[in-house]
Amino acid sequence: MRGGRIRYVVAVMVIGTVLLSLSAGAFKVAIPGRAGPRLVTDATGGESKWQGTWYTLVDTGSGPSCTGVLGTEQWPATFAKDWNTGPVFATYSDNLCFGATITVYVRQSGAYHFDLKNVDDGARLFDANGNVLFEASCGSFNCPVQSGKDVNLAQGKSELGLQFWQYAGKASVSFLATDASIFRNAPPIVSFTYSPSTIYVGDSVSFSDNSVDPDGDAMNHQWTIGGVSDSQSGPTHTFGTAGSYPITETVTDEFGAASTKSVTISVLEAPLAGVGSTGSGSGGVAFYLIAAVAAIAVVGVTVGVVLGRRGKGGPPPVQ
Repeated sequence: MRGGRIRYVVAVMVIGTVLLSLSAGAFKVAIPGRAGPRLVTDATGGESKWQGTWYTLVDTGSGPSCTGVLGTEQWPATFAKDWNTGPVFATYSDNLCFGATITVYVRQSGAYHFDLKNVDDGARLFDANGNVLFEASCGSFNCPVQSGKDVNLAQGKSELGLQFWQYAGKASVSFLATDASIFRNAPPIVSFTYSPSTIYVGDSVSFSDNSVDPDGDAMNHQWTIGGVSDSQSGPTHTFGTAGSYPITETVTDEFGAASTKSVTISVLEAPLAGVGSTGSGSGGVAFYLIAAVAAIAVVGVTVGVVLGRRGKGGPPPVQ
């Protein structure tokens, strides 16, 4: 019997040692790292072009009149254009005119200089209300007239109009702008981060906008986070259930140019309290396992000692 008690105590101590080893090592459940914020970006660009329509030219005696559409065309914001050939001139060479419009993005009200030159036979520049800003004319074949003027433009998005007419011969005109930036409006470059990069149910996730506008324009933000809308530049959101959630940010500049970026994030089930700890925290699972096993070992030793004392005299002799 004494040998049995000793074996019992040894067994308890061995089990305790094994459990202690497991609690200190194998029971450390690894949790994916929550390293720094995750970055998401997007970028695009754009520039205005003249949207032109060719017409038949009619001289009414009081000035040129454009009637009857002959074709449409696009050309760059500032240009030196010779229309001696092309879709319209393949069929028509005389009595032509065009009307064209272009969008401008005036970031600061003030005077802007434009040149109309090499005009054959005449051209006019209009503001958004149809008022003539200035006119250039020659009346002979591709004369080297240079006509420039400073015109006042108000801040904001609007249009300029250009009209050109030519009675005979080759159609040619140059339009130049000192500040060509008014024809350019690149949409914002969308960029945002979110933290933590590994997300669990109940986490408060911070979204930070890092978008920039190439033209320095003011920007508005619109987020959709798991179906919830937010217009802050840096919203926060807590996810109540595990799963995949679409995150979308749309950034719009003051002239209406917009860019959008979307990602899908995964929200994981929250781990048990203390899982993944080093065992040094009083709330960690490893800590409780160590404490429990130690208690079992102590109890086992104590029981073994007590039993040993009680049986100190050994079994009674057999009569």
